Amino acid sequence: MSSDIHVNDTGTLIVITVQDENGIVSLASATSMAIMWKRPDGVVVSNPATLVTDGTDGQMGYTSQSGDFNLPGMYTLQGVVSLPPSGTFSTDTEMFKVYSNLM
Repeated sequence: MSSDIHVNDTGTLIVITVQDENGIVSLASATSMAIMWKRPDGVVVSNPATLVTDGTDGQMGYTSQSGDFNLPGMYTLQGVVSLPPSGTFSTDTEMFKVYSNLM
């Protein structure tokens, strides 16, 4: 995420690039993908993710909707992907900040 996110922003594309110790993991054969985050109040939210391109770049994304970022503060982000026949894997976590608005 390269731009700031503010409380109640919608239409923000959240992108996670899935990697392992060998580099980027192709998601072309993924059967399910999700992008989760933990809000500052401890609630964990899970949203279905889609491929950003054809999946060979390891990128999955989710576009924020109303209510997704309803609290200011630090959020923890993580992706989960199922890749048969290997299994289901979680990405490393990453933190991002949701900023307050004037009103």
